[in-house]
Amino acid sequence: MKPARIDSPDAFEAVFREHYEALARFAFRFTRDASAAEDIVQDVFGRLWAERKSVDRAIGWTTGDLVLDNVTLAAAARELERTYGVHVIVNDPSIARRTVSARLRRETVQQALDAIAVALGVAYDTRDSTFVIHRRAGE
Repeated sequence: MKPARIDSPDAFEAVFREHYEALARFAFRFTRDASAAEDIVQDVFGRLWAERKSVDRAIGWTTGDLVLDNVTLAAAARELERTYGVHVIVNDPSIARRTVSARLRRETVQQALDAIAVALGVAYDTRDSTFVIHRRAGE
């Protein structure tokens, strides 16, 4: 089953319309109260919309996406390590605090680092299976 994208109001509404009735019937099996079942489903969808960025990050691994939402470069490095099984070092504390937002869809680690480097004005080197992020030469 392909995860539903909920990153726009129209896409979210389509997911809501597609699944609302089935979910309300499911909730009714437990509550035996149609109004309570509808309230539960509406509450769940309301929370999903409010937390859609967290949901998007959480399901990103199922689609091969890496979602970075206003995270520091240090946090992005940890996500790259977790996602790609590599070692990433940020060798300058001042650039480690820079923030980045990106959706990296099925990128290789090098493509992901290239995108982050361009976005943040940094560079990186590869040493064996370790990636070292640093200031650009001349900065």
